[in-house]
Amino acid sequence: MGLLRLRPKIDRTDSPFQAFARLSLANDSNQLLERLMCILPKHPAQHWYSVSDAFGVNLWDIYPTCQVAGICENDTVLLDGAFGATIHWDKFRKVANRRIKSWKRIATQMALHGAPQALLVGLLLSRSAHDAFTFIDGVEKVEGFLGDSAAEVVKHWALFIGAIGYILITIAGIVFVSSPYLTRLLYGGKFCKYIALMIYL
Repeated sequence: MGLLRLRPKIDRTDSPFQAFARLSLANDSNQLLERLMCILPKHPAQHWYSVSDAFGVNLWDIYPTCQVAGICENDTVLLDGAFGATIHWDKFRKVANRRIKSWKRIATQMALHGAPQALLVGLLLSRSAHDAFTFIDGVEKVEGFLGDSAAEVVKHWALFIGAIGYILITIAGIVFVSSPYLTRLLYGGKFCKYIALMIYL
């Protein structure tokens, strides 16, 4: 503080913050207190005299537009030229960004949302078919355990289930590969007419 031009008279009843505020008022061209008030603390319990900023801003790089006009009790000051507003985030209305629901968008949304489930079901079905074929091959080696007709029926069903599983896996793979294009198709395009009118108004 020795570099400051003016020093006010010392008041023993002042707190350290009030003394600093009086010193800043006397040397208003330096805007010491105003610069300190523009710093964003790194944590809520940071002391008022700390110059550590959450964004790494230096104190001498701040050019405040407000000015300290007076010093009050309980370590408070009066500001002149400061603008503030209370923001109630829960009171904000949702932005209307709905688009026209065409059959193409509905199909795209169903494909993107259903591809993971289709992949999982396809893997389960193909694995079940593979296990069924392995079981039938092992059973056929034991004579008289199953008739030929029963084994053929199980093989046909296993083949059918396996085919469905591989079809689902193929469809899911196609959706995964083309997901960038499908996403653009789903969220691209124009807004609804009445919503666009509301935004322009």
